[in-house]
Amino acid sequence: MLKRIQTAIVAAVMGAGALALAPAASATAATAPTVSALTVSPSAVVVKGAPVTAEFGFITANGPENVELQLKPPGISVGTQLTLQSRDLGDGKKAWTASKTFDRASAGGSWTLLAIASNKDGNDSKSATFAVRQVRDTRIVGFDADPREVRRGDTVSVDGKLLADGPRGWDGYAGQRVTIQFKGHRWHRWVDVTSDTTDRHGRFWARVTARTSGLWRAEYAGGSDSEGSVSRPEYVRVVRPTPPPPPEKADSRIVKFDAYNEPVKRGRYLRFAGVLQVRDGWSWDGYRSKVRLYFKADGSHRWQYVKSTWSIWSGKFYTKAKAWKSGQWKVVFAGDSDAYGSTSKRDHVRVRR
Repeated sequence: MLKRIQTAIVAAVMGAGALALAPAASATAATAPTVSALTVSPSAVVVKGAPVTAEFGFITANGPENVELQLKPPGISVGTQLTLQSRDLGDGKKAWTASKTFDRASAGGSWTLLAIASNKDGNDSKSATFAVRQVRDTRIVGFDADPREVRRGDTVSVDGKLLADGPRGWDGYAGQRVTIQFKGHRWHRWVDVTSDTTDRHGRFWARVTARTSGLWRAEYAGGSDSEGSVSRPEYVRVVRPTPPPPPEKADSRIVKFDAYNEPVKRGRYLRFAGVLQVRDGWSWDGYRSKVRLYFKADGSHRWQYVKSTWSIWSGKFYTKAKAWKSGQWKVVFAGDSDAYGSTSKRDHVRVRR
């Protein structure tokens, strides 16, 4: 009976020992590393001029023996290994970080990031893509508006050059639309007037009409891969056109004026003749125009209009009028756009009853 009890106790102790040893056997099983939390900051790299540094990070677990972070530019199949730094997170986990500086020489497009962790039991990897965008800085130089003073309605020539900062430094930016803008005195905004496309050297040129005094400038709005820019303004003064001088007029005269036949009976016709002339250099030439006949009765202080007639091409004129009172007669040329006015000599006529 005592032997049976001892045998049972030994068996129970051995069974308990076997159960206690079971976890130790699982600790020796194969464990491959893992890669997680692959990050890129910033998520999109935009290079506008100054270099931009991107930060990369990921986490490994299960004690990898080899850890790599590869960076592949667009169109390249073989990646470049980045220098890694690690930080222990506990429980067999580590945080890994690396950085890369992008500048004007860096290719634009989609870049690939690949994190790899391995040991004798296996390996794991994670990949991610991010965009690198080259945004070129631009500037407008040499902008000029000529002439600086014009008459209203005249044209002004504007020109300049658009440059962009690229891998070779500042160079002419071809094929870009540049807008010419104007802002008048006391205006609160710029107004688009015209535009031009830059040539292969980045130059642009346009002609604009000056309506009022103000500032002119050129503006480049930018594009998907370039920043916008504005030129310095140029002031153009608009003056009123000087009115043309009045046409130079010729002197005129009425010669050979005569009232006949005299004396004349009351109520009978009196005839008049004379010659209208204008000066042409040193000579006097006949002139065709309207002349007016006036009469002033003896004792009166007022000339009275009687009638009008026209001189012929030679300047000669003829007309007649009834005479009712004695008095003075004269002919007046009022003048026109080509000749100044003139008056004939007076001719006194006696009227008989």
